[in-house]
Amino acid sequence: MALHYHDEESDRARIELGVEAATRLNMTGSISANLRVAWAHEFIRDHTAHASFQSFPTAAFQVQSAQLDADAAIVGAGLSAYLGDRTALRFNVAGEFGSRSEVYSGFIGLHTNW
Repeated sequence: MALHYHDEESDRARIELGVEAATRLNMTGSISANLRVAWAHEFIRDHTAHASFQSFPTAAFQVQSAQLDADAAIVGAGLSAYLGDRTALRFNVAGEFGSRSEVYSGFIGLHTNW
């Protein structure tokens, strides 16, 4: 039973206010660390999608997303190892903490300037 989702748009309005600090960890400047602390506010917190089964198009229903927290604290940290003048290996972790939810993320990347 395949699902059909109706054409819809879902808007999101969010603002983040915070500070980020970075420093070099060694004398050659090839390794740096950063720390980020911020507050986030969601203006639009609930989203709905309307769907129906393709076999039964008149049996429509709606799916309500999890309601986002209005306010959350964001904390992140990262390391960068500079491999040359134009290339860096980066590692970042972050957490977003609301009254009813926690979100953790991280990434490792190779950053190159042309």
